[in-house]
Order: sequence, then structure tokens, then C-alpha cells
Amino acid sequence: AGAWGHRTGMSPVSVLKEDGGAVVATSTINTLFGAMAYSLWTGIILNNEVLDLCERCPRGSGTTPSPVPGKCSPSFMVPSVLINKAQGSKLVIGGAGGELIISAVAQAIMNKLWLGFDLRATPILHVNSKGYVEYQSSFSQ
Repeated sequence: AGAWGHRTGMSPVSVLKEDGGAVVATSTINTLFGAMAYSLWTGIILNNEVLDLCERCPRGSGTTPSPVPGKCSPSFMVPSVLINKAQGSKLVIGGAGGELIISAVAQAIMNKLWLGFDLRATPILHVNSKGYVEYQSSFSQ
């Protein structure tokens, strides 16, 4: 299963209306149930993205996060609207999957726009940081 089998709290939403209107948004709580707390006023689960800024603070360890100054978050979001004015077409796209997001969305865009493939039937390949190739054979709904 590799990283494709991981369950995280990221939700991408991409909408393209018949009249040409487009909206793409991404929200995350980082890990399953985020910070394990929610707002009593809104009921929204609070995220634990601050864990991405900590050293030696493993997820699920119960350790109180203490961010390291100057550290950048490794989290990625790529909600995108691509417009081809010459052809009058749009592609709205986003993704989830941590380190897989950028390569997966880039491949999907190339597969659709450059190669003309059906996104639902086109596999995505990802080479992880250890040099292993991960393969997603189909689009899950």
C-alpha cells in the first residue's frame, strides 16, 4: 500500500460549473482527528499542523509540540485552476497525500493536457525519498 494507503485529514474540493465558474479549495487537519480537539462553538476539528514544525515530535506520541524557529512546513497544497483561453477550456484540480501531492497533481495535469488521457483511467507513479516507485492504478471516488 505504501503512502497511498495512508489516511490523513486533507480534503481537496474542485468544482467546475457549466457556466465556466471554478472553485478549488483544500483544507487539512494534518492527521486523523487533527489535534484531538474541536471548537465548542463551531464543532470544527482543530488541526495539528504545528507538528510539522517540530523536531523529534512523532505523530501520536502525546508530546506537546514545540516548534523550532525557522523550520518550514513540509505540507503541500496545490489547488489549481488552469485556463486555456484559446480553446475556452478549464481544468480544476487538487490533491491529498502529503509528499505525493505535487508529483501526483503534476502528472495528472500532464496526462490530461499534454497526452489527452482520461484522468479516471490513468495511473500515477511516485518515486519516494528512498527511491522506491509507488503506483496508484486507478482513481478512487
